[in-house]
Amino acid sequence: MIFLIKKIITLSIYLILSLLIIFPILGPGYYLTLDMQWGPETFSPDHFGSLYGEVSNPYGAYLPFELVFAALAQFVSVEVVQKLLLLFILFFSGVSAHYSLPSKLGNNRFVAGFFYLLNSFVFVRFLAGHWSVLLSYAFWPFAIKYFYEFLEKPGDRSSLVKCALLTFIASVSSHALAILLLAYAILFILYYVMKTKEPQLLIKRTAALGLIIVTLNLFWILPTILTFDETYSLTSSSSDYLEDFGARANDMSLEQSVFSLHGFWRGGFRLTKDFFDLWYVPFAFLVIIAGLGIYQLLKTDLTKCLFLTVSFVVAFLLALGASSPVSFIFDIFGDTIPIYFFFRDSQKFVGLIALVYAIAGAYGSFFLSQKFTKFFFIMPLLAILLSNFGFLWLNGQITATEYPDDWQEAKLLMANDTSETNILSLPLHLYRPYPWVNSFSKTMATPASQFFSKPVITASTVETQNVYSDSNSPITNYLTYLFENREHINNTAEYLLPLNARYILLFKDDTNSIHYLWLFYRHQGIENIELIYESPSFYLFRNNLATGPFFSSKENGSSTLSSFVGSNMYSSEVEYEKVSPNKYQITNSSYDYTVYSGVLKKSYYYSGGELSKWHNVATVFDSSNGAVFENRMMQVSAILFALSWFVLLYLILNPSVPEIVFILFLFFVIIFLILEGIVLPAIIGTLYVLSFITSLIWLLFIKNNVAFPKRF
Repeated sequence: MIFLIKKIITLSIYLILSLLIIFPILGPGYYLTLDMQWGPETFSPDHFGSLYGEVSNPYGAYLPFELVFAALAQFVSVEVVQKLLLLFILFFSGVSAHYSLPSKLGNNRFVAGFFYLLNSFVFVRFLAGHWSVLLSYAFWPFAIKYFYEFLEKPGDRSSLVKCALLTFIASVSSHALAILLLAYAILFILYYVMKTKEPQLLIKRTAALGLIIVTLNLFWILPTILTFDETYSLTSSSSDYLEDFGARANDMSLEQSVFSLHGFWRGGFRLTKDFFDLWYVPFAFLVIIAGLGIYQLLKTDLTKCLFLTVSFVVAFLLALGASSPVSFIFDIFGDTIPIYFFFRDSQKFVGLIALVYAIAGAYGSFFLSQKFTKFFFIMPLLAILLSNFGFLWLNGQITATEYPDDWQEAKLLMANDTSETNILSLPLHLYRPYPWVNSFSKTMATPASQFFSKPVITASTVETQNVYSDSNSPITNYLTYLFENREHINNTAEYLLPLNARYILLFKDDTNSIHYLWLFYRHQGIENIELIYESPSFYLFRNNLATGPFFSSKENGSSTLSSFVGSNMYSSEVEYEKVSPNKYQITNSSYDYTVYSGVLKKSYYYSGGELSKWHNVATVFDSSNGAVFENRMMQVSAILFALSWFVLLYLILNPSVPEIVFILFLFFVIIFLILEGIVLPAIIGTLYVLSFITSLIWLLFIKNNVAFPKRF
């Protein structure tokens, strides 16, 4: 009973601390910031392109989490789901660091939990909206704990399963997963050299663990590999990325910045150091305590001591980027090792340094509590609060934001339009300031796609000094052509058909907006372009020619774009049936050529013959006889996602033959439901959650809590 009360008190402390941090955003509205722009349509079916094979997601295993969020959004609003997620990330970061450490450390585990939650790395990533990185980060301590247990007992199925499941959860961010795997690699090498008594068994079982982890993540890894050259352009070098996204020195040396968990590449956020000049005093105290913890482990557990030390050194060097003493490695191999293209910003490695400080700090505090008093842990807790108290209440930098009234009006105007069409957002900037956002830093990626009920076409450019874009999408080039030739184009509506752009959202608060306006609004008018709404913030136009993803063309796209000026080459009179989410039956077309408003991909299939590009922004085919058109990447995505689902259930249940048959039946049912589009993503997410709840009930109560066998 006393143990239960202590646990409740511990959890309550972390919950209260987390609530104190996010208190300013608990009011009505959304948490809108640099890379987190949720809105009422965030979990609409149009946002699950990775499930339907339309897009790949190289940033990690988003899909299962987004399906779960979509399921939750059936019962509460999206803004509530968002705030619950942010609260969980903070809460679990502290809890994970606390309970991943041995109970013998007692209350000194609070030092680890508080530091892992309250540090500058978490603070700035939270303000930047990097929820997937932080969610993965929150699971690192438990993942490393169970990986260590797995190394100690590689033949034990229970430790393998726990490590696999936690690693899969941490896969929500591919960047954070890579850092976790780096920590695994360091720990494995040290354990193999220093401790293992059964090296062959350890290698065999670690390979099995790796295979399981890869299998669980194939649903996003394989589509990313298959479509990489269609999605990304390696036109920028690693040095370009380091120049724009590498760790920053700010008002101290780069080494000091990384050492103190600062150095985020983007400014505009106020951290504790920006208004408390003596922040480094309590932080230095914490570093000393962490150093004592390393020293204590040197005498009691050399493997853990070396793991923390090597992890710190490796993460520190990688975070320094081009300024690292080992950067000559990249000079030798050049950009054939595109590590910084993958990670984009080197400061992500600072998260691993925070983990080292947290763990070592708890051991150092424990060491000093034995020397002085068992209440010594209060001193490092106070130092943690002093060095990063700006995190509490988010330092008044941001509150919840409700979308403006004119956005609501524009959404209502489009609400009754059931056509399968898109919204084009102009001018062409992925990131720009939004004056109405309740945040100290008002720059963020466009939130239009999260707010409006139709898919939004926007620029994929990051537009930093050395990296203009790493996207291989030709749409930006196509729209740039329209912009540059606006004075000669008077059939804008036809030019937008390859994008299936029925609505055009043109924001006024950009210097280029008045120039874009020429494409849509002139005194003599633009045929088939209609201004349906104007507010102080934007224009909303409607392209009356765009009625769906297919249109007819008199030519096959071999002519130059300039030859289409005023030529009326297109017709939207195409008859088709949507058989499944990514499969269409073409029955009739005005001309022999039919164009699909999507960039040609390797996975596109047309039963009537060959597919070809239409000026790189669409796909054209001879439709004179009618045929089936589909994107078969959906089959790959759906099957691999169902496989991941199956493996997860298998790991949890350790099933008997009848149970395996039932899970396989579920496996094929899920594939069928996804491929045929019978159920929406929110329902799939509900089934996903229910399958695990049911499995746990079956395991705990019906199977009489059968213990995991030692081997399998």
